[in-house]
Amino acid sequence: MTNGSTVQPERPKTAMIPAWNQAKWLVVDLETTGLSSRDTIIEIGAAVYENRELVDSFSALINPGSPLPSFITALTGLDDETLAHAPDLHTVFSHFCQWAEHLCDQEQIAGLIAHNVAFDWGFLERAQRTCGMPLPHFQPIDTLSMARALLPTEVPNHKLTTLREHFELGGGQHRALDDALATGMLFFKLCEYAESLEKDPLAYCSPAYPLSS
Repeated sequence: MTNGSTVQPERPKTAMIPAWNQAKWLVVDLETTGLSSRDTIIEIGAAVYENRELVDSFSALINPGSPLPSFITALTGLDDETLAHAPDLHTVFSHFCQWAEHLCDQEQIAGLIAHNVAFDWGFLERAQRTCGMPLPHFQPIDTLSMARALLPTEVPNHKLTTLREHFELGGGQHRALDDALATGMLFFKLCEYAESLEKDPLAYCSPAYPLSS
């Protein structure tokens, strides 16, 4: 386990990492009480893809300890009654860190993929500081950046729901694991599309917005 208290970007050693369609990727999506740094995580969903196949996943609800805003309930379908029975952030995040550490012990993870990775990254960093539990180092991979670069005008916007429809990925529950699974499939679709244009897909995967420090 790393010594720092925050997850920091680490440039992968490309000579040691297989091609995108053979590498092992961690895909993460979070549901939260809102969008600001004062908000907290209410659900963690994560999926592990290797050779483009789903090989593992993590999913857990978190009790935020305060009532949910009505717009979050409308968006996710989660409510105070459901989350009242969930464990707190320290408990869930400890399990998530142990799970992620085990993944890294098994084999090198090529990167942490998320749609607008800066959003999820910021909440993960704050959770690490709050809980005093560090995650392993991961290279951030942003499907939002990839979609903006590769599909500048082909879709009306670059929201995950829009891109799911564009690539016919199905689902659309706006729940953490469902969105993580969709983001993983979206990553592979974007990589395929980039190669069809004779472009390097990973040249477009840097975070769309600055990561939290």
